[in-house]
Amino acid sequence: MIGVNLSEPPERVKAYAAEMGLTFPIVIDTSGEVARAWGVRFTPTHFLIDRWGVVRAGGSGSRDWNGAAAHAAVRLLMEWVAVEQSSVPARQDAGRMPSQTGRNERR
Repeated sequence: MIGVNLSEPPERVKAYAAEMGLTFPIVIDTSGEVARAWGVRFTPTHFLIDRWGVVRAGGSGSRDWNGAAAHAAVRLLMEWVAVEQSSVPARQDAGRMPSQTGRNERR
């Protein structure tokens, strides 16, 4: 998991992460480059990205990531990716997998 903050000063983000007990890295996007690259128009926005960099799910709005529904969705995606991975032959460009559109994508 990686967090991206779009507007808060680094000191405030660091204090919030400490207060909430967040242990994942948080990037400060002061220029808006990350938001533009990912097409983020609203905050919060979330993406579930597989190990090959393919976006498998996402959306905007607040989510309860500690709830049963979120855990089930992540578990389902992890199982689906594990099955997909086991059925894919070894490739030279193993860091890229075809997306659902058939194109190799990395974000």
